[in-house]
Amino acid sequence: MIKIGLDLAYRSCGVAVITEDKLLYTSNDLSKDKEHCSIVIHHMTEWVFKQIQPYISLGATSDHILVMEDIFKGRWETLKNIARVQGAVMDRYISITGKQPQLIDAVTARNRVNLSPQSPKVAIQLWALDTFKIGKTIDKVYLKKINETVENYYSIKKSKKKGDSKRLKLIEKDLDSQTVKVAQITGLDNHMSDAIILAQGAVL
Repeated sequence: MIKIGLDLAYRSCGVAVITEDKLLYTSNDLSKDKEHCSIVIHHMTEWVFKQIQPYISLGATSDHILVMEDIFKGRWETLKNIARVQGAVMDRYISITGKQPQLIDAVTARNRVNLSPQSPKVAIQLWALDTFKIGKTIDKVYLKKINETVENYYSIKKSKKKGDSKRLKLIEKDLDSQTVKVAQITGLDNHMSDAIILAQGAVL
């Protein structure tokens, strides 16, 4: 069984494909695309199916399952466009395969692989790198620094002490920087690692 994870937003997407003997992962960033939203959605949909077509077509060597991250209904300015691109991908997927994708939220995906629901992006990257033994090795000193930042994040996230909200913002800024640096070092960005979690947590 081939498991496909799709971390799909409006202008960014991560794709992961887990087969019996290998893991494939990639991502796409259209943040610099200034076209009308309908054109951006078209470009993203075309890119997604270029990645997954070999695994979902009738000529594929094995059956598959597609898992997409469900939409988080937060205060996102691009929520409408996220819904539009997800709808475009789902419609084409059903047209090609006659199957329905699994939709799961980020918290459920993390729970399925025994990660904290509050895991920051860099912690998810480290989980994927360690679980699948992929990417270039991160220097031990820097890896220790990341783990310390993640632990501080968990600790302060639960705290209600005065001043901790400001400390949390500083830690989140550090985590964002570490997420980018880990991607530069290993070749695994946060969109890819989120897609890997989705694929790994597929319900067969």
